Amino acid sequence: MNGKPLPSVVRRRRGNIMKTFAPAAFAAFSLCAPALAHAGEADATAAEGETIVVVGTVDQLRLNVKTEGASRLNLTPLETPASVETLDGNAIRLRGDLTIQDAAARATGIVNTSGVFGFGLSSRGFTGQNSVMTLYDGMRMYNNTLTFPADPWMAQSVEILRGPASVLYGEGAIGGAVNVVRRQPGDTLEVAGRAGAASFDTFNVAAGAGGPINDSVGFRVDASYRRSDGWMARGENSALALSGAIRFKPASDLSITLSHDFSTQKPRTWFGVPLVNGALDTSIRKNNYNVTDAVLRFRDNWSQGKIEWTPSEALTIRSTFYHLWANKYWQNAENVTWVAATATSPAQIRQSSFLELYHIQKQTGNRTTANLKQSFGTVENQLVVGSDVNHISYKNVSNSGNNATRLISVVNPVPGLFIDQPTATTRPRYTNVIRQFSVFAEDRLKLSDEFSLVGGLRYDRPEITKTDYVTATNNFTGTPDAVTWRVGAVYQPIPTLSLYGQYATAADPVGALVSTSLAQSSFDLSTGRQYELGIKHVFWGGRGQWTLAAYDIVKKKLLTSDPLIPTIQVQVG
Repeated sequence: MNGKPLPSVVRRRRGNIMKTFAPAAFAAFSLCAPALAHAGEADATAAEGETIVVVGTVDQLRLNVKTEGASRLNLTPLETPASVETLDGNAIRLRGDLTIQDAAARATGIVNTSGVFGFGLSSRGFTGQNSVMTLYDGMRMYNNTLTFPADPWMAQSVEILRGPASVLYGEGAIGGAVNVVRRQPGDTLEVAGRAGAASFDTFNVAAGAGGPINDSVGFRVDASYRRSDGWMARGENSALALSGAIRFKPASDLSITLSHDFSTQKPRTWFGVPLVNGALDTSIRKNNYNVTDAVLRFRDNWSQGKIEWTPSEALTIRSTFYHLWANKYWQNAENVTWVAATATSPAQIRQSSFLELYHIQKQTGNRTTANLKQSFGTVENQLVVGSDVNHISYKNVSNSGNNATRLISVVNPVPGLFIDQPTATTRPRYTNVIRQFSVFAEDRLKLSDEFSLVGGLRYDRPEITKTDYVTATNNFTGTPDAVTWRVGAVYQPIPTLSLYGQYATAADPVGALVSTSLAQSSFDLSTGRQYELGIKHVFWGGRGQWTLAAYDIVKKKLLTSDPLIPTIQVQVG
């Protein structure tokens, strides 16, 4: 259990009752027992029309809430043959999580491995953006270094799928997927704010509002800012995030939503301290050995246009157009090592890897799906078919080849300025252009109230074209296509208990797709498969929930160093 019950207010009047329970953070087991005694007290005094404070916990596992992170069939976790968890946005904000990584790490089996350069999560033994994919509103971002979204204040929920997700989102995601669902324009007016402060001149503020403008137009706006001086020398960091959306309903069966998200982040430029004789010297733990003019700056813009048309109860068509523009800048001494004392000089710190780097990325795409529901007697069928199209341009500008070094004091460092080398100037190095196309389908066949089959199939074909501005022989065009699929069954002897089994496959690039090199293009995609069995149960009248999953997951065609020539990588397995 990760948290404590939070207070909530119940207001009850004759003929009208409104209850709100604040969430507590439970991972794979959730109980609402504290609410029982207090709710009984509320009933005993309700006739007097009093306001009563109730302490309770909410459906933290959210097994009865429909989710899109694990399936486009609009199923609840009880209906999905996979390990699924949804973190409510309000619960995230009440806990005070200030980053998506911290929020996602509240989920069972998800570990935050992020550094200052971007997101990093671990699931089922696999780590990194390739293996544990982060999405925004179900859309994949092909960033080499993922830094968006910047703040969970904008999140309506965070959906977690543990296990292979390639059949949903394309190549990668053998360990799982984390889908951040942004807050949408609502049907009632809402205004909210947040403020916090802590040590080291740390503070954060956020505000948001949303609701209807008239019967056919709604809006949502959010903003957040946080900063800190950090506990280490020159540990300043900050992040600003802005978000806005407007929704039009020109007809009862048609909805159009336009949105834009912006964030700018300046993470700390402290990368830790080197080990001294293989151990941590706590006396230097706050020292910053990076250059004094160090810079880390990430800027992300994400625009979306969503159309949803429901011409009948049986058919829903959704189409999402989006554009991502990301600009990331580094200027740091990224490597520091301890140099032992000699007879003529004291121990020192060696600075190296003086890297100046721009990542400039643009991604434009569309996803369109059609959801069809049909009945054949007592058998119900739900089918989703769709396509993904992406055009991605990634440009690398850097001073690759800078081999400058500098020695500085261990105890009282004067790090100096960034070292430029005339032989390694900052200039465009290469551009990768990816034209990605995929088609996919999912189907749920409900044979009875107790038994259903769920399956999915996807074909991905990214075409990667590299233009190397320094060495033309590194140019190439490759098409690492892949077919992935999954099939599962769910048995519900009672509506609140699910027994499920699933088999799923995955395909994983050997490196970041947008920065694939000529050497990497010669390797096959890594492949994976998973068997999973599990139980999900809602008991005690909905006051308690638990889940249990057992799985066997394997990844093949991994890269490793050649034992005879360690500088060469080979594919094994």
